[in-house]
Amino acid sequence: MAEREGFVERGIAMEFSEELIAFLSREGFHPKYGARPLQRTIERCVVSALARHLLRNPALSKCRLKLGFDGAKTTIRRK
Repeated sequence: MAEREGFVERGIAMEFSEELIAFLSREGFHPKYGARPLQRTIERCVVSALARHLLRNPALSKCRLKLGFDGAKTTIRRK
């Protein structure tokens, strides 16, 4: 995700918290289908949150974003 053109052009790097990784691992795994649901989980929980954050902060550039999970939703803060 960090290699996407928009992030590279704007100099935005990302860091994922252990809580977010654990959440994505739990939600993105299905006993029958394995990790197939993982991409949908990432799109729903991470990509959409990042898109909203970038729309609210169009001038954001040359920074590192810390993506976390607060038990209910993905959180994003500038590091």
